[in-house]
Amino acid sequence: MGEGVTAVAVSKSVSQMRLQTSSSVVFQKFAEYVGASRSRVPPLAKRVRGISNLRVEQIPIDPPFSRGDFNRLLMGLLGLIVLVAYPYQVVPAANMPVRITQSTVGPDALPYWVAQAKGFFRKHGIDTEIIYVRSGSNQVAALVTGNAQFANLGGAKVIAAAPRAAGLKFIAMTRQDLERHVVVRPEIKDAQGLRGKNVGVTNLGGTSWLVAMMGLEYLKLDPMRDQIGFRALGNYPVLVQAIETGGIDALVVDRIFSRQLKQKGFRVVAEFYPANAAGVVVMSKYLDENMAIAENLLKGIIDGQAFIANPANKPSVVKMLRERLKISDPILVESGYEDITKEYKREPYPAVEGLRVFQRLMKSQRPEVAQVRVEELVDTRIVRKLDTTGFIAKAYEFNANR
Repeated sequence: MGEGVTAVAVSKSVSQMRLQTSSSVVFQKFAEYVGASRSRVPPLAKRVRGISNLRVEQIPIDPPFSRGDFNRLLMGLLGLIVLVAYPYQVVPAANMPVRITQSTVGPDALPYWVAQAKGFFRKHGIDTEIIYVRSGSNQVAALVTGNAQFANLGGAKVIAAAPRAAGLKFIAMTRQDLERHVVVRPEIKDAQGLRGKNVGVTNLGGTSWLVAMMGLEYLKLDPMRDQIGFRALGNYPVLVQAIETGGIDALVVDRIFSRQLKQKGFRVVAEFYPANAAGVVVMSKYLDENMAIAENLLKGIIDGQAFIANPANKPSVVKMLRERLKISDPILVESGYEDITKEYKREPYPAVEGLRVFQRLMKSQRPEVAQVRVEELVDTRIVRKLDTTGFIAKAYEFNANR
């Protein structure tokens, strides 16, 4: 808003300067004209009767006071009247509208939901529209075409787009030390029982698919050799319903979902910690041109994470989890809340380690990604600024003392 105010003030100052320089001579001429003509000005009644019958261009004006000077005088007087009667007021600029896409409905999205619901985005001057998009490929397309400015996106699609010079950058990664569970239907007794079965993922080739691949690798299973298929069905609540109805035989999920399934007789055959490479993604060109907007977006997300981490806010966060993830058991939701708060990164620096793991797994399907320099897919400038200036520490201190 500061820049807008400055622009308005400068505009007003320039207008006033022009008014002074163009009208001061006219006022001086007018004063001289009035003084010199005082002796030959007729009485008021005659003056009014005489002038009232003339058009403006017929009013007698002696040199050096030309008709153009007279017109400028009128305009100058009008301008002064407007400036005096209606001094300019600074109108606050509207918040900047931005669109954020997400392709999964799960704990990754929780800081965004909180930041929007609690007004943290608005607090930092942006109006957000969070849009659910079916796949990461569609999220990338929305960024490239400008239909969205930011995406809560996994690393798989960012790496896949890099050979086409898409110019995508991670500016933050919000979670770390993720624990994932491989859950199977009750009739499957162990990991070997997954041979010839179907594993559910949110979308093929995306981050959930890569995490499922990591889970199978952890179990010493190979999808090609062991004839394991993948079914892309959408967000995690849909996947949970699919395994309950027999639409899929296994899935890889957060503990908040695996606890729910274990209560219904489903079996957890593995617990592992996959590489993480998901977070806030933006086009590099947009970032360079709108660094302040990107910074304010991250401020809102960090405020959201700090709100989640504050135990005093647990009831409202648990309520949001229950409603968004469609989990009715309060014990399960509260346990999930505890897990989630441990996984959020206080300083959400984007890192390349997870991207390298993703790249290794993707090379068998997309050989071209082997040439991608994953370190060029991250930009740490904003998080570093918010960290070194104390914004992050203050956000957590503020929320802890609420």
